[in-house]
Amino acid sequence: MSIEDRIAGKTARVGVIGLGYVGLPLAVTAARAGFPVAGFDVDPTKITRIDRGESYIEAVAPDELAAVRGRFTATTDFAALAEVAQREGVRMLGSATQGEWLTALGIDARAAALAKVSPGRAEEIEVARARLTAPDQMGELFKVIAFARSDWPDGAGLKTSG
Repeated sequence: MSIEDRIAGKTARVGVIGLGYVGLPLAVTAARAGFPVAGFDVDPTKITRIDRGESYIEAVAPDELAAVRGRFTATTDFAALAEVAQREGVRMLGSATQGEWLTALGIDARAAALAKVSPGRAEEIEVARARLTAPDQMGELFKVIAFARSDWPDGAGLKTSG
């Protein structure tokens, strides 16, 4: 069955990554339209509130969440996302923390090169590099994932998980 047929028949599964001010309303809208929706977020508090039918976004009323119960599920389990992607013939690349990804892309060498040509800014460059990659700063604040067709190469700094 083609993707067009699955969309027309509302059997195409919708995945929304990030259930914040854009993601939650988008997920609820797709579910209200009749699509099965899986929402993913790293914040377990959001998932708990969704499961209880509580909205933390003004644009989504609790009765809207109640109306899509059964069609909209939310989870912090990104492995489930990889399973769905693999089942659909798509690979999920990653996940990696922001720090791991930037390090794999060569941020250390780039920062060193910048410091070498701008020695007066070397300390500023090192502080910025550390802020982006250190686990106690932004290095673990965000996760990086990507999706690719099964015949595409791995993305830079990401390894296939499916």
